Amino acid sequence: MRRADIISATIITAFGLAVIFVIIPIWVPGHEKGDYGLRAQDFPYIGAIAFTALAAYFAVRQAFFTKPATDDAAPIGRQGWSFLGITLAILIVTYALLYYFGILAGGPVMVALFMIMMGERRPLPIAVLALGAPVLLWLFFWKLLKFPLPEGVF
Repeated sequence: MRRADIISATIITAFGLAVIFVIIPIWVPGHEKGDYGLRAQDFPYIGAIAFTALAAYFAVRQAFFTKPATDDAAPIGRQGWSFLGITLAILIVTYALLYYFGILAGGPVMVALFMIMMGERRPLPIAVLALGAPVLLWLFFWKLLKFPLPEGVF
């Protein structure tokens, strides 16, 4: 497990550095000169720096300050990998639905599929939550706050 911890923490550290030095500067807008207050980049930088620092700390701690142990067992089994694969497939499908058809079409599918994946089998709670949550979010953000949501068919 120690080797898997070191490898995963190193990958997360590298990803965090890419977020800090590439993704945030390119994709998160900054201020015009003369504006006041926090920049839009400040909170993402704080989160990315904290996440990256903790991952780097974990990698160094596992590499240099813990006793080596036998790494015979895989840290994730076949069932875990299949769960991750199914989750990735659901995210891809629901992203396409959200992108092409909007939140009112893709949202219920996503909520229902994840509820079923997490073990809910009763149809009434699945239907109520899968239909209600996206509609309430849509009403809250689009109608009440006048926040523009991605356009779709709906």
